[in-house]
Amino acid sequence: HKAKQQLSKDELNDYFTWVKMIWINSRGEPLDFEKHRYLTDIYKDQSPNIIFQKAAQMGISERLISEAVWVCDRLSKNVLFVFPSANQLNDFVQARLEPVFNQSDYLSRITGVLTVEERKEKNVENKKKVQKVGLKQIGSGFLYLRGSQNQQQIISVDADMVLLDERDRFNQDLVPYIDKRLLHSSLRWRREASTPTFPGKGINASYLDSDQRVWMLTCSNCGLEQELDLFFNIDYVKQITICKSCKKGIDRLKMGRWVAQNPTNKTHGYKISGIHNPYRTVPELIEMFEKAKNSGFSTMQQFYNQVLGLPYEATGQSLS
Repeated sequence: HKAKQQLSKDELNDYFTWVKMIWINSRGEPLDFEKHRYLTDIYKDQSPNIIFQKAAQMGISERLISEAVWVCDRLSKNVLFVFPSANQLNDFVQARLEPVFNQSDYLSRITGVLTVEERKEKNVENKKKVQKVGLKQIGSGFLYLRGSQNQQQIISVDADMVLLDERDRFNQDLVPYIDKRLLHSSLRWRREASTPTFPGKGINASYLDSDQRVWMLTCSNCGLEQELDLFFNIDYVKQITICKSCKKGIDRLKMGRWVAQNPTNKTHGYKISGIHNPYRTVPELIEMFEKAKNSGFSTMQQFYNQVLGLPYEATGQSLS
C-alpha cells in the first residue's frame, strides 16, 4: 500500500494503471488480466460511448464500477450508475462496492470510509463523508446509484457519465430520461452492459448499432483467425475447444484480439462470449447445453443469454 501511495498523480490519471494499482474486487483480490485476456483492451478503451453485450460473470460489472469510481476520483466528475431495480442496487452496493472501499487504503482515504482496522480501533460506523446507499462522495466527485424504475430519482441528477448495468432488465421507457442527464456535461461518457434477451432488442440492438467487436483467436496449427462458436469450435467427444478449420485443439483462454466487424461506426461495441470464461470448463458448457436442449424454450433461452452472451428466439416464436 505504501508503494501505491507513492504513485505519481500522472500515473493514476491513466485508468488502466489506476485499476491495476488501486482497484481490488470485493474479495480483496487484484484484477486478474492473465486469466481474462479479453479484458485487457476492454479496460484500456475509454471512448465516449461503449456497449457490452455479454455472458454473465465475465468481469464487466467490475469494469463499469471501477471506471465510475475513477471518473469521480481522477476527473472530479459526477457519475450516474443505473441498475434495473432498487433491490439490485442495494445488493450491489453492499456486496460489491462497500467491501472494496473498506479493504483498500487508497479508496477508503478518497471516499472518507474508515478502513477495517480504523473501525475496529475506534469502534465506530462510517460517518465521515456523504455515505448513503444511493450516493457516494469520492474525492470531489459524486457517484449516484439509482434503480431504473424511479424516474424522479433519475431526473434529479446532472451527470458527466452514465452507466446502465443489465439494461435489458430496465424499464425501457426510462432509458431516454437517463441519457438526458448528460446534456450539460463536457465529458458525456456512456456505458451500457447487459446479458442479451431477444435479437434486435435492448443491448443487442445497441450492439448491432456499434462497430461490433468480436474476440478473435488464431489457431497455432493452421493460422486461421476465428471467433469461437459453440457449434463449430467444440469437439463434443474430446470435450475441448478446437479450430473450426483443421480441428486441432485451440486454447480458448489464450491471447487474441478484438476485431471490429463494422469499423465505420464510432460507438465501440463488444460481444463477450461465455466460451472464454476461465471459471467454466468446456465439459461444463457441453453439459449445460445438453441439459438446455432437453428442457424446453426458456432453459435454452437462459443458456444462450446468460452462458453464451447471445440473444435467442425460438424459431417461429417472435416477440410482439
